[in-house]
Amino acid sequence: MRNVERAHGLPVAKRQVLIARGGHRQYLDNLYQDWGLGVELDGQAFHPAEDRWQDIGRDNALAADGIVILRYGWPDVSDRPCQVAIQVGGAADHDQGPSTLFEVGGAWGILDPWSMTWRGNARSTRG
Repeated sequence: MRNVERAHGLPVAKRQVLIARGGHRQYLDNLYQDWGLGVELDGQAFHPAEDRWQDIGRDNALAADGIVILRYGWPDVSDRPCQVAIQVGGAADHDQGPSTLFEVGGAWGILDPWSMTWRGNARSTRG
């Protein structure tokens, strides 16, 4: 996540945040506390399929507490860091909906972070 954050101007998340609930202790990989957003990085070694239900249960409990969880694998952050950054930024701005306004080459438009679909081609009139 550090390379995703640095390259795209995202704030640095708190790492390995202890979550204590109901006598259980778990760690959240990345927490953007001001945004109410957590990012989990899943790998086969530490997240085998048979334990996936624990991750889902924790994600659901955190959502009930107002923390949205995004999950990525290593190929996402290493091969598609721009898409991850757009999704993290879009989720952080969830009050504005799932799309974010971007300027690309002097044109303004909406980039939907989930489908990576660009809508708009109007030239910028902003000064």
